[in-house]
Amino acid sequence: MNPVLLGYQCVRLDTPKDHVAKGHRSLATFATREGFALGTCFVDANVNDQAAAFAAVIELARSTEEVEAIAVPTAQDLGRDPSVQLSMRRRLEREAGVRVLILASGS
Repeated sequence: MNPVLLGYQCVRLDTPKDHVAKGHRSLATFATREGFALGTCFVDANVNDQAAAFAAVIELARSTEEVEAIAVPTAQDLGRDPSVQLSMRRRLEREAGVRVLILASGS
């Protein structure tokens, strides 16, 4: 059985409409190419509760031994500012206990 890769994306008001679909495709392509089984792809899109999916991906990674990594399509999914991106990446790694992979640095 292949190790599981979880996905995470963040949608903001100015996010292009096709961002989630393109991100999911890039996560699926990456997972297949790198020998992962793609698990749940979490999307934070609720402006009233922006961190719900972030918390959920951490919880699933913690509670499922088969999860080896969390991937985000772009660094922008972790924040707009590079210091925020680094902080969010470190938080995911620390709290979820898995590697965080950023598939592309741009938006």
